[in-house]
Amino acid sequence: MTATVVAASIALMSPGIASAQSNGCSKTFNLFIPGTWETAEDADPSIPVGMLKPIAHSIADTNGSAAQVHTLPYMARAFDNGKTYADSKSDGLTRRVRGGFPFQPASQA
Repeated sequence: MTATVVAASIALMSPGIASAQSNGCSKTFNLFIPGTWETAEDADPSIPVGMLKPIAHSIADTNGSAAQVHTLPYMARAFDNGKTYADSKSDGLTRRVRGGFPFQPASQA
């Protein structure tokens, strides 16, 4: 399995790639991290949103069941809710690092 992380409007988030043994799972896991105001904490991770939506749909359409597409839900807001952009970015990073998406590294597969 290969995992790809795609982020929009979040600095310091570089693409990550991980490989796993073949265990009947999708060959690739594609994590999309929407930009500010494009998602929310309770968003459905199976529905791509924002400017990354066409890319997510293209990957899914081209690769079918070989590609799993997941959109990270997080507090993607700033200034209008008493929070800063740094708070939004921190929430996205925390949810990604804490395993806020269904990906198991090869060492745990």
